[in-house]
Amino acid sequence: MRMYTVVLLLLAGLSGLHAEDKNQGQPLHPMLRGRPQNVFLFHGRGDSASTRPQIIYLSGDAGMFGEAEKMAAAMAAWGYTVYALDSKHYLESFTDGKKTLGTGEVMSDLAALAAWAGARDGRRVILSGWSEGAGLALLGAAGDSARSSFLGLVAVGLAEQSFLGWRTLDAITWITKKDPDEPMFDSAPFLPRVAPLPLVLIQSSADEYVSREASQKMFDLAGEPKRFFMVESEDHKFKGGKDTFYDNLRESLGWVCAASPPAKP
Repeated sequence: MRMYTVVLLLLAGLSGLHAEDKNQGQPLHPMLRGRPQNVFLFHGRGDSASTRPQIIYLSGDAGMFGEAEKMAAAMAAWGYTVYALDSKHYLESFTDGKKTLGTGEVMSDLAALAAWAGARDGRRVILSGWSEGAGLALLGAAGDSARSSFLGLVAVGLAEQSFLGWRTLDAITWITKKDPDEPMFDSAPFLPRVAPLPLVLIQSSADEYVSREASQKMFDLAGEPKRFFMVESEDHKFKGGKDTFYDNLRESLGWVCAASPPAKP
């Protein structure tokens, strides 16, 4: 039991940001329905940064750490200003006893976050997320106000189900690879609702959380315009296929910019 407790404490501490570039990952704390959030700002680099859309990016359930941080930094290096929401903290901030988030609340929260980011410099927003963050981002892109809030959705490692709450004890699922004991929602009903916004789904061929067949079925549910990348790799983090993954991610962002419909008044 003592070792179990130690492991949980170590895992719970992994959610902090450890940006290699100290000028990146600036912590910001916008409020969502009275709850402060952990958002990390990665400034877009290069001459095109002032003209490219912004990205709201949602991390996996470990928070803004490891692969989630690397993805945000890569998108910033390509010229996109990235507002990276710590999904773990977001879920925790609305988990109290038996109360957790609802799907409609996530939709409205992400629309509010897009309005907050847009107000900072007036640019429109691409919505993106990895793992649990991909599921939450899907909700945002499926909301009634999505067309006026977002240019499109780039979902990375989307699972068939995602969860709506998070508690410290749920960290054991990082070892067991099982779902936490929290309310879940299915991705399937929300995928058709993203259109007419462009959708990109980037999946790993050997993801331990979602099969190749399930990934294809989810993509088939979405309306046009859409694109699908199945990266030949070894796991959820695209081990053995990272170069291809990042090439696909960069291409996806450019395609969303080109394929997005005009903003809905």
